[in-house]
Amino acid sequence: MSFEKMIRAFESGGLRPRGGYDAYYEGRSRVSALGVSLPPKARLLEVQAPWAKMSTDILTEVLIPAGFITGEEADQECVDWIEEVWQHNDMDSQFNLAASEAISVGAAYWVLSPPDDESEYPYVRVLDAQHARVRQDWQGNTVEGIAVYRLDSETVGATYYTPDGVTFYAKSDQASQWLVGRGRLDSWGPSIVPMFNRARLKDKYGRSDIAELAPIIDAASRTLTNLQVAQEVSAWPLRMLIGDASADILDSQPDLMQSYIGNLFAAPAGSDLKQLTGADLTPIQTVYKSYALQVSAMTGIPPSMMGVSTDSNPTSAEALRVAKDRLIARAENKQRMFADTLEQVARTICAMSGKDLESPTSLEVQWRDAASPSASGMMSAALQAQSQGVLSDQTTRDFMYLTPQQRAREDARSQEVDAMAGAGIADLPEPEEPTDETDEDADNKQDAGEGEKRRR
Repeated sequence: MSFEKMIRAFESGGLRPRGGYDAYYEGRSRVSALGVSLPPKARLLEVQAPWAKMSTDILTEVLIPAGFITGEEADQECVDWIEEVWQHNDMDSQFNLAASEAISVGAAYWVLSPPDDESEYPYVRVLDAQHARVRQDWQGNTVEGIAVYRLDSETVGATYYTPDGVTFYAKSDQASQWLVGRGRLDSWGPSIVPMFNRARLKDKYGRSDIAELAPIIDAASRTLTNLQVAQEVSAWPLRMLIGDASADILDSQPDLMQSYIGNLFAAPAGSDLKQLTGADLTPIQTVYKSYALQVSAMTGIPPSMMGVSTDSNPTSAEALRVAKDRLIARAENKQRMFADTLEQVARTICAMSGKDLESPTSLEVQWRDAASPSASGMMSAALQAQSQGVLSDQTTRDFMYLTPQQRAREDARSQEVDAMAGAGIADLPEPEEPTDETDEDADNKQDAGEGEKRRR
């Protein structure tokens, strides 16, 4: 393809994940039908079930890269450089944005620029599927890519990526042709790296995790809306005005009686009618709970994290851990899926910085444990490993968010303890020199000594 074909594919919506689920994630989606029994004005009370955003955010919260490792000692310098570039470009927050975008929409794109006169570090940013696309061959290699953005209020810019370099284009809003600008030759391959979610052989440009949840979210949204309408209209007790003049009272004071619409009506004199109870909302709540359990089964998110309780008794810690096993497995699968992208980004960073890896295949991403990704969870695991002798005291302190003064004080104390232990070892008596005496000779000596004792 060429830039012209690539831009046409971009403008026609090609080469992007199927479906659009931004509205579901942002809570702006509206169900197509609210039900035959509800009037059109009931849409004012429409509520969307928050499970699209919830399922995405909960999964994103446990996807935390912890750094890079390599099996080659010669590549450690490059790994250290990757860590510097990572911090310089705020890639912790960048990855969080990319993961959320890929999971909710289906794809995100990393774009890289080599160091220039203004900075010694490469420039790394993330783009969404509305502003970037790539085309891949049958082997999964990126053949070309494009990023479209607005330069100013009247001009649109585009960057065309190929394995040989990049070319910049621009077009005013009134013009129909793109103007070719400057370009750059690269030796490290395409400077755009896609991060696809749930790519398939027949759908390799990614797929949103919300796709399967959308029908259930729509059904739950209708249920929530019905609950809202029932709460407003029929959940309160019905009150009656008994008497021939009751209708006149209602007509003469419309403002006063407006708050009782649907709850107050007139009855003929002499009727033996009293207050009627409001509608029972439990069946509607039960239906909503059943939808929540379906989403829980599909996503692995425990019902308790979705605001639904399935047990009247307090849940034990072991039960909570077991309930999260499916979620942890999904998170680890995402780690394997996104690791390839991050490793490609890291290799490109080294290449465009002139720091080639001796063994590019040995570069791997380290992740925080999906079961305990929080700082407190990591600290607890480190303390347990230290108590079992797996980690040293100094390594354990790396997980303790100490101030520099506290760390220096603890390091000094640890050195003093080691020095005292070394001095104690030096004062121990020297072990006896081993002799050539055999076990049989020792046994004979022992028998002889015991015989001498008996004679005495």
